[in-house]
Amino acid sequence: MKLQSEDVELRAHLGRLGLPHVAEYVRWCEAQGLRTTTRKSAREREREVRLFQEARWQGALDMARQLKRRPEAVLESALAGAFSCAQTSRADLWLISRSAHQLARASRPAALELLKIAQRRKFLLAERVVGRYDGGPGNTLIGGLFLLARLHPYWTRPLESWKPGSHNPERQFASLARHLLAEWDVPMCLDGAFFYPDPNRREAGRALGWWRHVARGQSLFTAHDLPLALTRKMAHLVHTEAPASLMPEEALRWGQARGLGMSERQTRALLATPLGLRFDDESFWEGFVRLVADNPLLDPAQVGPLQDYLHWERRTPRGPGERDRLPVDFTLKGRTVGALLERMESWHARTVRESRHSVVSWDATERAGLLVTEGAWQWQLRELTSAKELSVEGRAMRHCVGTYASTCARGDISIWSLQVLGPLTTGWLRAMTIAVSRHGQITEARGWCNALPSADGKGSYARLAPDERSVLLRARRIVQRWAVQENLVLPAYLSGS
Repeated sequence: MKLQSEDVELRAHLGRLGLPHVAEYVRWCEAQGLRTTTRKSAREREREVRLFQEARWQGALDMARQLKRRPEAVLESALAGAFSCAQTSRADLWLISRSAHQLARASRPAALELLKIAQRRKFLLAERVVGRYDGGPGNTLIGGLFLLARLHPYWTRPLESWKPGSHNPERQFASLARHLLAEWDVPMCLDGAFFYPDPNRREAGRALGWWRHVARGQSLFTAHDLPLALTRKMAHLVHTEAPASLMPEEALRWGQARGLGMSERQTRALLATPLGLRFDDESFWEGFVRLVADNPLLDPAQVGPLQDYLHWERRTPRGPGERDRLPVDFTLKGRTVGALLERMESWHARTVRESRHSVVSWDATERAGLLVTEGAWQWQLRELTSAKELSVEGRAMRHCVGTYASTCARGDISIWSLQVLGPLTTGWLRAMTIAVSRHGQITEARGWCNALPSADGKGSYARLAPDERSVLLRARRIVQRWAVQENLVLPAYLSGS
């Protein structure tokens, strides 16, 4: 039996019951002694919802008692895949059951012991760990524990001798990982290696290799499969000073930038660009990092737009009439920031003019917007799908988003406008412009005058009025909420609280 797309009421009813398919709904009705037909009155469906909720509440109580009396048996059942989302209100048990098939049989005893300790320590097992990544099974403490279980042949100390020094679950996990696997201390910025949404992807395995390399007392300088060249100084800076909130790839870029002498503000702006997580064409972009580092007076607000321009020059084919562009396969050697900024401004102006005549509009992506009310604040997030809308957004926000028309039309980027109505506004006010890549990564999130939503009191943020700063920081939380809804990857400056 298949769910018909037009039966909206039945689909909504299944959602209230937490049942993904009609077949499961029919089986549940049979078990409850109810009619198995899908055509029911509103009264019957309300009764089913009450029955389902009562069963879930009772099941939660029973499960809590069982976890207290026989935690090992419940966790063993979860590892055997015994629970579905309809059979338990415990998200952690359902997630364990959903992910257990990825564990080899030899790793299950270790996983069981780890889960027992986590249950005693009241780990928030199903909560997302890395805010900028989606909530895949790997990006939870369960995913991290399962990865530790897979590595049980390499444990250097017995699990029973571990003693946590914190009540924070994530810090407890960090302590546990180091107790089991590390002979030497590992910088916290590498701990993201345990929490990639898909632990089987190459990026996850590569980052875990760096973590284990450092845990054996080696330097990142000698690690294998690094996406960029690190000097001993850069590697030392990652070991000793890199912020704990960074993902491993971001930590490498941070160490490269700081090792070349880039200022802290410029480094944060660099990590806000796609270069924070991407390393293709690295020989060229290393030159860009050096160029920024060699110009400490370059406004950090210009780092992102300049990277956009150089990416366009690097990737966009040259037309017959574009004689003023940089040569094919150009390098940055011998070029000055001033000359490049002049070219960038000219490109912005030309692109805006051309977009008004060539690209008029484009189809929206499949991502949904957002409409949120938080107390006296109302927020709406919508996609911009025409050159005119981009131009209006750019003029209102005083930045260069109007140059993105052709990129949006190709489907490489989608641009979103976050607007707010609240106590500090006199009508709907544009608060932030967000750029999302086709791969689901937020590449830019900027307020007025390219201000980053960061309460550090520096850069463009410092030039905003107090009311504008307050709105921008509130907007950051709305974007975090949207990223969870749409499974988007957040840059570091958006993932904080």
